[in-house]
Amino acid sequence: MRRHKALLVVGPTGSGKSPLGKLIQEQGFGGRRCCHFDFGDQLRTAQKQPDVMPFLDAHDHEVIGQVFAASRLLADDEFPVAGKILRHYLESAVGADDWVVLNGLPRNVFQARMVESFATIKLVVVLECSPDDVAARIALDAHDERRGRDDNTPAAIAERLRIYYQQTLPLIQHYRAGQVRIIEFAVVPETTPEQIWQVLNAIRLD
Repeated sequence: MRRHKALLVVGPTGSGKSPLGKLIQEQGFGGRRCCHFDFGDQLRTAQKQPDVMPFLDAHDHEVIGQVFAASRLLADDEFPVAGKILRHYLESAVGADDWVVLNGLPRNVFQARMVESFATIKLVVVLECSPDDVAARIALDAHDERRGRDDNTPAAIAERLRIYYQQTLPLIQHYRAGQVRIIEFAVVPETTPEQIWQVLNAIRLD
């Protein structure tokens, strides 16, 4: 399978990863055509519309249900579920020369190593957002991305933040050690994806 070049967006829940990913897909960056892989959205689709992903079996759907019920990440031995979804997306939606914007996968160092068989991450975009600003952004929901979601309770958000700081933040050091370029943005309630995209669009990579 062809390994696509990828941009990884990392940030806590509510920091604006999905609006940024959608904008990069619409506009590209640095002259590159990009496809936005939103793993959270893919999982929600699999949960609510299982027929859309016939390549997932009953066990896969059971795992996905458990992930949502417990507001947790996939366990290491459950990564094959993510692998099936990512493989299908790459084969069905991404052109040979397209870049992939990875959002929500990988979420820890183990997953990062697994994703290496699918994509080569060339740039990591870190959206730094404090818990208070996360709460303000979620309440504002400026891009209407959270409407209809049933995982927006304070308890669920707090658990996702705990997981992010404990399991996902170490990704930054992982990629820094691998000499992947990392760009950090301070995100406040008023930050827009357009502001971040303007900086990204000027970046030149091989």
